[in-house]
Amino acid sequence: MDKRDEFQLVRFILKFKTVMFLTSGIVPLCYLGLRSHGCLEAIEDGDAQRCVTSAVSSADGFSLYLAFELLRIVLIWTAYGLLASGYAVGGYEEIAALEHVRLDVADGTLDGETGPTQNHQRKRSNRMESANRVKAELERQRAHFGATRRSGGVLPLFMLYDVAALLGLFALWLALYAMPRGVNPSSPVFWSSLYNLRTMYGLLSFPFFIFEVPLVGVLLLGAQPTAYDQAGKLVGKLTKPEVAERYRQEVAIRVLQQRWRSADAAARREAMERWRACADYGDDNWLRRQLDSAVRREVATDESLETSADAARVIDAYDLDEAMHQVRLLIQMGTKGSAAVSRAAAAAVVAAKRDAPTIGLPAAHGGEAARLSV
Repeated sequence: MDKRDEFQLVRFILKFKTVMFLTSGIVPLCYLGLRSHGCLEAIEDGDAQRCVTSAVSSADGFSLYLAFELLRIVLIWTAYGLLASGYAVGGYEEIAALEHVRLDVADGTLDGETGPTQNHQRKRSNRMESANRVKAELERQRAHFGATRRSGGVLPLFMLYDVAALLGLFALWLALYAMPRGVNPSSPVFWSSLYNLRTMYGLLSFPFFIFEVPLVGVLLLGAQPTAYDQAGKLVGKLTKPEVAERYRQEVAIRVLQQRWRSADAAARREAMERWRACADYGDDNWLRRQLDSAVRREVATDESLETSADAARVIDAYDLDEAMHQVRLLIQMGTKGSAAVSRAAAAAVVAAKRDAPTIGLPAAHGGEAARLSV
């Protein structure tokens, strides 16, 4: 909990006081009425001791319950002490500081800037160090935006009423019980008096319910609402229409991102198809590799070449420059690039078989074989 935020301190106090009216006032009062009726039945039945054993103040752990009640009162007045001492800040300047820190953290680096930076790498740190850095940056932005010191609107008047009610009830307890009977923790009447004191104090918390009335509480407090996000950072609280609008915006962004990813994938596929259909046949190195592959395929499927030596002689003998020229000439005449490569490779293999040494004879005897064939 951010103990410097006015709205958080105010809500802390009001939640305790409104809950106290129900859990320490209404519910114990109803429970006391039921037990009182049971006590009357016990007296009528001749078992007066049952009034003591069944009393609500005689329950196990009642003293511990009162101790926690005192702790709750201490926490409430500690929170109000932070408000009254001028330690808390609020107003629109506080919201501006919180929003600045939220955007600063959201861009990936806590550097005081809300826009994207050149270094998007998040610094590795444990959670406590990160929380301390965020807290220090928030204090700096509060000073920068001039967040004013606030005390919760008219809440101080209600707190004065609260302390007056508590002191008045304690004085009444002293006058009606402690002074006439003395303080005897072993007596069930002592604990019953404390139970009644606690119940009356809870019932007197009813005026704090006025802050729960829509619009009225906002006007009386004047505090700008804040809340904690899923990462545990204090931020300005969004209204329901703002939450709905933010949700619609996030859905729209996700839809657009999916469309962009689909469009990018389609564009990449189209570019690949274009590249395959209309590659850069002006690149000599690329075209040479394509022709070598095509010639090897033609040689591999040529049934007239019975041995691997014959195939090697054809591959070595084909005219690469002439084949490249034929490919580009075919493309200029309108033939598709891949088809032009295949046709040029087939023609190059036919020419190589015609010009190569006699197929089936060693290369060293090529001249003699040629004369015999002639």
